[in-house]
Amino acid sequence: MNPEQRLRIQKCYVLLADNLEAETIADNLFTECVIEFDDRQRICAEVTDRDKAKRLLDILLTKENSYKPLLKEIETLRPDLLH
Repeated sequence: MNPEQRLRIQKCYVLLADNLEAETIADNLFTECVIEFDDRQRICAEVTDRDKAKRLLDILLTKENSYKPLLKEIETLRPDLLH
């Protein structure tokens, strides 16, 4: 993720953390080789949905080429979150 993309996610962090289906997105991103198995396990190990979403976002913020796959997942699962 480049700095501009990181800033976009940061500005929407609370909205995304409150509304993302983190386990579904993690499964899809794992399938697409955007995140690794360990990342997926760390996301799924969180107790609340919000904590899972925050863990997912925190992991994706450190990954190269994760912005577009994340947007694709949001468009598919929660298009209402895109503005």
